[in-house]
Amino acid sequence: MVRRLCSPHVPLDELDRLTHAVLDNGYPIAFIRKYSKAINAKPNSLSAKKKDVEDMELPFKGDDVPTKISRRLTHAVERTYNTARLMIAYWTFHCLTRTNLDRKDVSVTSNCICSF
Repeated sequence: MVRRLCSPHVPLDELDRLTHAVLDNGYPIAFIRKYSKAINAKPNSLSAKKKDVEDMELPFKGDDVPTKISRRLTHAVERTYNTARLMIAYWTFHCLTRTNLDRKDVSVTSNCICSF
């Protein structure tokens, strides 16, 4: 308990007062010497590196939706798994698909729908 109360900048008279207080409470001098040594505090750091999570694929539904989804999912993943970094891959469907009846060139089909 004395270790937690003392900082490295505490004067020696404060340590003497604490030692006498512990002695007055009945603790033996060997116990006080054993547990009153300075302890080097270890820095609190993450030991695991951030890993990429690349298993998530979502359909692309416009420009505004991915930013909202990315923000919400990134926040949720960081809160739950603090060593994971979320990577989202958006994909699109081809709007016009080629069937057996269509004899158009492949370059004609695109993601745009044209009305005439």
